[in-house]
Amino acid sequence: MIPEEIFNKRILISSLNWGMGHVARCIPLIRKLNNNENNIWIACSENQKSVYLNYFPNINYLNLNDFPFKFKGKGYFALDIFFKFPHLCLKLIKEKKQVNEWVKEFDFDLIISDQRYSFRSNKAYSVFLTHQLTIPKFSFSFFFQKSHDYHLNKFNQIWICDFENSLLAGDLSKSENFSNVKYIGPLSRFDNICLDSKKGIDSTLILSGPKPYHKFLLEYFLKKARQNTQIHIITPFSISEEFYNRFPILNQVHVNLSNNWSQCDAVIRDSKMITSYSGYSTLMDLYYLKIKSDLIATPGQKEQIYLHKLHVK
Repeated sequence: MIPEEIFNKRILISSLNWGMGHVARCIPLIRKLNNNENNIWIACSENQKSVYLNYFPNINYLNLNDFPFKFKGKGYFALDIFFKFPHLCLKLIKEKKQVNEWVKEFDFDLIISDQRYSFRSNKAYSVFLTHQLTIPKFSFSFFFQKSHDYHLNKFNQIWICDFENSLLAGDLSKSENFSNVKYIGPLSRFDNICLDSKKGIDSTLILSGPKPYHKFLLEYFLKKARQNTQIHIITPFSISEEFYNRFPILNQVHVNLSNNWSQCDAVIRDSKMITSYSGYSTLMDLYYLKIKSDLIATPGQKEQIYLHKLHVK
């Protein structure tokens, strides 16, 4: 089963709340499923819903609280998650119970989980959406890989948002440990845009990922920003007065709050270059946008460090 083959089904879908990259890649998937006359429910937080409503004002929504990820911004991503593991396990149990209640209430045919391990049910066909079958190696990655494998094998099918030759995710989207894998290609809301060589914005920074890491990317971008150019910043949060004092060039920058994604999409399409962290959703967008990029890896994020080495020459 692939998205293009699914018609007239009752579908429940949800994505991880680790930044907005997971929401971004669900948008084109939901669009495909919606065009096939499926009846779709999106389970999400209020923050995620505010984004989805830009694209799907008439789809059904169910409230689903965020996972308890708290990042300190010190470059210890894996440790930040590890110390939340007991709390996370309790959350997984509660979430699976909630999904089963929804299946009973709404009679879903299909459940799609973007990187939420417990978002599945034995009473409905359950699909796990990811680009990552293999976790990059680090000091205790064995523990994470075993847990990852265990949960993925609970799903009826795994959809990989990459090509079969693993062009975008490299070794991350390869594994011989699973027999229920389908490669569905990259997912980007820019997949059908008309490429225009006449662009009016010289450079755009996209601040994404956990908030404590925004300052690293913002400093990197502003140190390289040039006077007398069209510069935009897309950010989910207002930029502090401290940055305006340290970087006077901010006074000539157009700051776009990303609560209006439709407006921000227009900025991205009109940009000659994108600066961002090397998250996988960004790489999928850039594959379709065909524009220059200046990417850095989030400090301590092993997956992004791997993707940066793979794509940035």
